Amino acid sequence: MKIIDSLILKTAKKDMVSPEVVFLDPNDQVNLENFVSNNKILSIYDKRIDILEEIFNSLYPHIHPKNPKYSKQLNEFKNSNKIKFNLIYFPWNGNLSFVPIEEYLRLVNTSRNREQITNLEQKTLYNLKIGIIGLSVGQSSLLNLIKSGTGNEYRLADYDTLSLSNSNRLPRSGITELGLNKTYLAGRLALESNPYLKIKYYPNGLNNKNDLKLFTEDLDYVVDAFDTLPLKLELRKLSKEMGFTVVMGTDLELGALIDIETPKDKIFLGRLSTYQLKKIEEMNSLDPKDLVEIISAILGVNFEEIERMSRHFKAMSKGELFWMSQLVTASSHAGAGVTNVIIQHALGYNYSSRIRI
Repeated sequence: MKIIDSLILKTAKKDMVSPEVVFLDPNDQVNLENFVSNNKILSIYDKRIDILEEIFNSLYPHIHPKNPKYSKQLNEFKNSNKIKFNLIYFPWNGNLSFVPIEEYLRLVNTSRNREQITNLEQKTLYNLKIGIIGLSVGQSSLLNLIKSGTGNEYRLADYDTLSLSNSNRLPRSGITELGLNKTYLAGRLALESNPYLKIKYYPNGLNNKNDLKLFTEDLDYVVDAFDTLPLKLELRKLSKEMGFTVVMGTDLELGALIDIETPKDKIFLGRLSTYQLKKIEEMNSLDPKDLVEIISAILGVNFEEIERMSRHFKAMSKGELFWMSQLVTASSHAGAGVTNVIIQHALGYNYSSRIRI
């Protein structure tokens, strides 16, 4: 067991480090040899030929593969050496991959969005800065945003770690990541999709107004996917002060509820009374009945009419449960809904301040 204990300790220390990728020049043989000899390489992915064909198809979508000139033009493109690749190392899984430079990775990643989202709109979306607080629904939101080409700078906050029980609502998680901070898990997944993303991690979560203020500085959107009511209120106050938009994704039985609150909107979309807002500020004095009433008002639902949710909140108020029940269907719906709302708002489309899925 001494060997196993030693390996466990090394792995635990490694998992405490925020995810970062290593960029290597594939033509620098000396540095490559040094790097390979000093790092554990478990696999190498070289799909440059396939990727070059996809880049060609993205640049020249009007040339159909059945066109007699297609093969000749494609081969000329591949042999031109115009497209540069980085060799990127992912330390957490030991993978070494050839990845086209950012411009062409983004081009191919968003090529199938064509006509649904124009090239100009795609540039607008990619330049967004987005913060995500809470990495359960937040993980689903992050991955949907990245896959849609939205955002190139992210801030991720969550104090929690992946456990066997809370992995039920995270489709992109497994036993091999148990104990990993959720921000780091989300960061790994994000960088595997786009290693050029700028990501800042807050693995201790956000605990007060000062933390929130630093976190939200210069952001365009903040995804509210966390549970602490006083901080939710502070977040919305800061939205009015600092000019970012809050998008909240909330699990609701098998589905989800999406709220978008711009700096011009009333706090919680005006759904709470002054008395209820004051109660949130004095969270310590909130009894279970107050809590249920406030959550009901924020969500605009009557829990008595939603059998499963009602049952859950009654169990919490009686002290029979100390955790929130969440389903992967709801967190997945919420993540997709959050992404859809951010895209609509950022591109100036008509949008509803509340969507129920």
